[in-house]
Amino acid sequence: MKSKNFLFLILFTTRLFASNFFEELSVSKNSAKSIGMVASLASDDIVNSIFNNPSNMAYDKNLISVFYSSVLDGILNNLSLSFLYKTPKNSNFYKTTKIHNLGICVFYNDIDLLDTTNLEFYDINQNGIKDVGEEIIYQEENLLKTNNSNLVVCLSIARPLKNLCVGGSIKYMFSKINNISANVTTLDISFSYFLKNYLSFSFKVNNLVNTSAVWSTGYKESINLSFEGGVNYTYKFNRTTNIKIGLDIGNTSNGYFSMGGELSYLSKYFLRGGFSKVSISQEHPTEFLSFGVGAILKENIFIDYAIKIINSLNEKNHFVSLGYNF
Repeated sequence: MKSKNFLFLILFTTRLFASNFFEELSVSKNSAKSIGMVASLASDDIVNSIFNNPSNMAYDKNLISVFYSSVLDGILNNLSLSFLYKTPKNSNFYKTTKIHNLGICVFYNDIDLLDTTNLEFYDINQNGIKDVGEEIIYQEENLLKTNNSNLVVCLSIARPLKNLCVGGSIKYMFSKINNISANVTTLDISFSYFLKNYLSFSFKVNNLVNTSAVWSTGYKESINLSFEGGVNYTYKFNRTTNIKIGLDIGNTSNGYFSMGGELSYLSKYFLRGGFSKVSISQEHPTEFLSFGVGAILKENIFIDYAIKIINSLNEKNHFVSLGYNF
């Protein structure tokens, strides 16, 4: 387990500093349903849409959901609380703005990783994975653990326009690594088009206004513009059984490709699975396999579970979500 955990720390530390950390944080998934299906940008996962695709969160009910995961014996812990509010059509706010839904998500994670404070902060951003990994390995026995805590507060809106829906998100992100910290506010915008009841397309622009996060060391981290696109197709076998197939692609994390599906029975019981390939760098892609199950209880309580297998680590990570519609 030690070697697996250490390899994870090398990959995470490299990803943290060699790529743009806040860009990674801004596209975190916050539901077990989206992790189980993997390709979920254009899916009907309302909880994930609040954080990752606001144009797809138009919904006729209020919703509250909590998401939790503990990865690699507690090295990485994720906790998220999401709330969706349907604006009453007779309210002055709706009459003025035509905004159908308001969404709020608070996402927090806590990571215990190797102390890299004795490595030059600026050099880490300029080195490749091989250089950073070797330097950490050579000093493994002399390094102490450090803590990285991250917080994202996301406010999203959605406005339907017939078959097209437009959404936007404002995200405040804060990160602290020992006594080093930074914060930044970003803006995302997305569009979803629904073709009848079986086909949907989504397009998202992350970090619409190019901005920068200034770390307390003085290092200035650019938050770059990135794009994501997704398609979701639903096929009805019969009155009781449906299958959904999704495909996502984007240039976040130096590029990723995901595909997955969901089999549903009576629109209450769900079986999910998918595959994703993420490029930590052009030379070091990382592949993930995910599987999940879900159920809707008493028409307004939903519970989802997912397991993600990281191929390079041969490690299984678990995720769970619980939600309530009202």
